[in-house]
Amino acid sequence: LTTEHDRPILNVYTWGEFISPDVISDFEDKYHCWVEVDVYDSNEALYAKLKAGAVGYDVIFPSHYFVDIMGKQNMLAPLDFSLIPNSALLSAEYMPGLKPTTEWSVTYMLSNTIVAYRKSALPNPKHSWTVFADPAVHKRATMLNDPREAIGAALKVLGYSLNTQNPDEINAAADLVIQWKSNLAKFDNEQFKYAIATGEQILVQGYTGMLLQVQREDSGIELFFPKEGSAMSADHMAILRESTQLELAHAFINHLLDPDIAKINMESVLELTPIPAAIEKMPKDLRENPAFLPTADLMEKNEFILDVGPALKHYNSAWDRIKAAHP
Repeated sequence: LTTEHDRPILNVYTWGEFISPDVISDFEDKYHCWVEVDVYDSNEALYAKLKAGAVGYDVIFPSHYFVDIMGKQNMLAPLDFSLIPNSALLSAEYMPGLKPTTEWSVTYMLSNTIVAYRKSALPNPKHSWTVFADPAVHKRATMLNDPREAIGAALKVLGYSLNTQNPDEINAAADLVIQWKSNLAKFDNEQFKYAIATGEQILVQGYTGMLLQVQREDSGIELFFPKEGSAMSADHMAILRESTQLELAHAFINHLLDPDIAKINMESVLELTPIPAAIEKMPKDLRENPAFLPTADLMEKNEFILDVGPALKHYNSAWDRIKAAHP
């Protein structure tokens, strides 16, 4: 018999509060292992840490457009789908233009970028990204600390695709973000959920799951999708090429795609795992909430962030310019 010390350890690197602790405990019991979870707050941080030589991680949760980048750079292990039979349950219905699986990854959860505001402080905001320029929110608003998200919002206002590769369009959007920046408290990926909950901020750009969690606890918070459209993202599960726990890593991915497990996770994280057999188990009020389950109209207006290839350098230099601009 193995002792507790002999249990294999699976090292998972993911977004904060992105997997229900009950789901992890269940996996540890089922596979007689330990799961160690480390967190990051952006795809850029995940990528930079791995590129800088961080080792020991097994399963990671990059957004779909970073899977392409990392896969092409030989950072990911090709998946053995015979070990992930639950991947066949994934549906492309909620991810127009994307496939639920790639050679290196499977979809975990879908989210939309949305705006949350505190009703008492901002009773009737414009349902537009331009609300970030409203003097009523001066220094009590945050946007995501993410070049594709912040610049993407401005691109939508200007009528451009948030996947444009045109440097003139990207720079025009950066100019608009710089205008908004003078009104912002900061760019923030980690604290916006707590800042809107405490009232420190009254308007935030954030992800549907996190902001639905806050709204669940506080009816004074409202959410809206900007009329111009916003970003959608699909966070995937992938295994790093140097993982020493390939079989356990595949089992973990398959576990998260079990419909009963996916339901527990969705109720905790409040983002969508695109498995119809799991979605139909969700409470009716969630299934009817477009922030959880987007309508066809929303999916038409919103865009998935895609890998823009060499044009990423234009986004990064525009972001450097935004960060350097004095508010």
